[in-house]
Amino acid sequence: MNLLRPEIKDKDGVIESFTISQSAIADYPFLRPHRLAVGFYNEVGGKLVRTERVELDVQGAKTSVPELVGKTRPALIVLNDDDLTYAKIRLDEKSFATAQAMLSHIEDPLARALVWGSVWDATRDGEISGRAFIELVLSHIGQELESTTMMTLLRQLLTVANLFVAPEHRLEAQLKVADGLWKLAQNAQAGSDAQLQFTKFFAQFARNDKQLTTVADLLSGKTQLDDLEIDTDLRWELLTSLSVGGKASKDRIDVELEADNTANGQKAHAAAMAAMPDLKSKQVIFDKLVNTDEMSNALVNSASLAFGRVLDTSVLEPFVDQYFSKVLSIWENKSYHMAEYLLVNLYPLAIVNNALAAQTEQFLKNPELASKPALKRIIVENLASVQRALSAQSADKKG
Repeated sequence: MNLLRPEIKDKDGVIESFTISQSAIADYPFLRPHRLAVGFYNEVGGKLVRTERVELDVQGAKTSVPELVGKTRPALIVLNDDDLTYAKIRLDEKSFATAQAMLSHIEDPLARALVWGSVWDATRDGEISGRAFIELVLSHIGQELESTTMMTLLRQLLTVANLFVAPEHRLEAQLKVADGLWKLAQNAQAGSDAQLQFTKFFAQFARNDKQLTTVADLLSGKTQLDDLEIDTDLRWELLTSLSVGGKASKDRIDVELEADNTANGQKAHAAAMAAMPDLKSKQVIFDKLVNTDEMSNALVNSASLAFGRVLDTSVLEPFVDQYFSKVLSIWENKSYHMAEYLLVNLYPLAIVNNALAAQTEQFLKNPELASKPALKRIIVENLASVQRALSAQSADKKG
């Protein structure tokens, strides 16, 4: 996907030149032509609304936009306004500052989603710090009216706080997100989807004793939010978070299964068991997933996903060598879908360090992978994930 950036020169707030630069990644060094719009947004009555729009063709590495010369530089500039082409976009420095202050005030939901997407791409590509992304989301997600956008942002928060923030800042960021989401849940409209999602993701982020106690109190009913139904699915979400935090025993998890011994309940039970944080429990579930065929595809997917949910990533260190020692046997002895679940979900990405990247690169030199392109693709994508996270962490260290 091509990347488009605005290059703007102004004097006393009047645009002297406006150029759209286009670049491509090294693996696909092709610059596509684009038909797109440039939108200017300014504050009107407390909202950011479009006050100017120019549609044009973009070709090659540089495209001048003379129609915008002489105009007053706006608070926010959105490339690819109206989402007419397929490309990544970046915000200029002034527009990013406006987004930090007023993103939730962008009146048009499509323009708002484009700005959210631009900030996410810049964070993912290591140009904006993870902590800046977290601050932006916590400041504006409470006013986001589009449920799809809200859910996307919450999932991105998980990725950023757990993988993209520099290790020395990670715990502080995770605690901040948990506290922020709990506050948002308490302030959300009673019975709304936002209230439910903020509660669920708060539970996923809960780490310290105070936060985990709140999760336990929600599960027991001691703490209640107006019109929030703690249904079966939410009970499992809360219980699994307690399991991750070492606050739920095997017996407690089994009791929940007795109350919900359905297909969904069995998947949730498998996840809650796999999420238990002690090394012995992790080893038991790893061996069961890798060395037996006792579990269905659905249970394997649920359990292997939860295996990597840890508060202390050091518990996954012993499984790095075990993972690579089992890759070929998993591929040869499991069905394609089951092997894919295991090789993606058991990859200890949460560790995110140079040693993991180096070991993954070394494994990719194994000559046996030459005849297994689908397997090699999975490992290459795992490597790309850890390299991306390391790049994002470097950006976060710079602030």
